[in-house]
Amino acid sequence: MRRRGIPKPVRTLVWNKYIGEENGLGKCNVCATEIKVSNFDCGHIVAAIDGGEDIVNNLVPICRMCNLSMGRENLNDFKQKYFNDKSYVDIYVNCFLTKTNEKRRVKGYLGFSEYEYPLFLPFSEIYTDYKKWIYYNHTQYYDKIGMNSWCKSPDKIQLGNKISTKYGPMIKDPSVMNGLYGSYGFNNIKFK
Repeated sequence: MRRRGIPKPVRTLVWNKYIGEENGLGKCNVCATEIKVSNFDCGHIVAAIDGGEDIVNNLVPICRMCNLSMGRENLNDFKQKYFNDKSYVDIYVNCFLTKTNEKRRVKGYLGFSEYEYPLFLPFSEIYTDYKKWIYYNHTQYYDKIGMNSWCKSPDKIQLGNKISTKYGPMIKDPSVMNGLYGSYGFNNIKFK
């Protein structure tokens, strides 16, 4: 008996969760090649043959080539076997962050004046999003490197270095006047 395809509403939810409703282009979760909202496949993290369900938390947007190549294999096993040279940090930086020239308006000290600053993304937000992505999509890796420990921050330094290399140095939020407060992060980047 032939398996039915994944329903369009579920496919749409998968796209919106990982790439974003406003984005027509994204990257394959396996090989990081460009995919379009009109022609992507949903790859099962746990293969259907192994009991993986057609639910949003078990699906990720991937390209047709990777989906056909995976066959009955679990997504993470397939990635480990054939895309071992790309680290999860590389995939995350290339697929989930983008450069932007957007500005943000910030009220001055007493709230009378407004100032314009480049869009700023705190590194703490990036790292939290990275950990969520690892947790939901790469649970074996998440457990293996000890990311479930409250006292460890695996991949944090590597993630900061990769983002700095691609988008420029980590800086303190320029909109915060008092040097004691404010978080460190990156100007001119945002989540895709």
